[in-house]
Amino acid sequence: FNGGYPPENGEHNFFLLGGFNPIKYGDLTIEDIYTNLIDDFSNLKDMIPFAYDEGGNCFLLSLKNENYGEIYIWLMDEKELVLVSESFDSFINKL
Repeated sequence: FNGGYPPENGEHNFFLLGGFNPIKYGDLTIEDIYTNLIDDFSNLKDMIPFAYDEGGNCFLLSLKNENYGEIYIWLMDEKELVLVSESFDSFINKL
């Protein structure tokens, strides 16, 4: 859907997901976010920023060989990478 927001159901979602980043069109695309992240944090190379939480932290899909397909959150203030889900399907199901 090229970005968007989780459905409103009157409750917070499990991950406090704020929304999904647009792939191609929009003010700040996945490509732009990725470029900015790896410029500042080279350890995030090959991790795709597909969504963000209500605090502005990035959810990342790993494309690295050692943890391919796992979902992490990049905690901006702490500069810490934390595993949140073993797969994208599991991540979506927890929402």
